[in-house]
Amino acid sequence: MKKVVVSSSLGSSPWQNTTVIPGDDRLADRVRAVKDGADGPVLVAAGSRTLAHFLLTRGLVDQLNLQVFPVILGSGFRVFPDTTDTIGLTLASSCALDGGVVLQSYRPAA
Repeated sequence: MKKVVVSSSLGSSPWQNTTVIPGDDRLADRVRAVKDGADGPVLVAAGSRTLAHFLLTRGLVDQLNLQVFPVILGSGFRVFPDTTDTIGLTLASSCALDGGVVLQSYRPAA
């Protein structure tokens, strides 16, 4: 599987089949180029909150997949970016699993 790493500090990666792109002021254009050249879906790894916020606020997300766990922690990081602009989403699918976990997929609202 081809991997693309967004980094402000790495210039290269020792991982096989990995490209590093700089997290600079041209990142949105670079992400568009990755999407345009992809043979299939481009996934953002879990834990890439800063990148996910960046992509959401620039309209670069085609589908948002969430796993909602039935636990309230009372603290932690926000899932969605702080923005004054509304980011409309449309539910594409929802599936409840054993144990109460709910898988939800959203697409940008038209």
